[in-house]
Amino acid sequence: MNVLQNLTEIYNTLPCDSTYREVAKGILDNLGRMEEVTIYEIAEMTNSSRTTVWRLVQKMGYKSFSDFRFSLQAAVSQYGYYNRMLPPAVCADGEKMMHYMTEQM
Repeated sequence: MNVLQNLTEIYNTLPCDSTYREVAKGILDNLGRMEEVTIYEIAEMTNSSRTTVWRLVQKMGYKSFSDFRFSLQAAVSQYGYYNRMLPPAVCADGEKMMHYMTEQM
């Protein structure tokens, strides 16, 4: 499971008042800013402490924040690439999307 899936799962399964849920939401809402982010910047962005961010990173199974950031950067770059494959107008209609994808193959 990649880091974006982990963050989405945390967001979807934890209670609404969970601090970890808010940190996951903050990261997912600001994916464009995650290129060179520090643990302090994530804490500030999500109105939480550095320790809370670190505990979330550990909860997700990472041994260091650097490992987490590297995985996040890789996932964001892939996410951005695949989201640019289909024009938004094509995504609105299932038939158009299948036709477009078939043409690309």
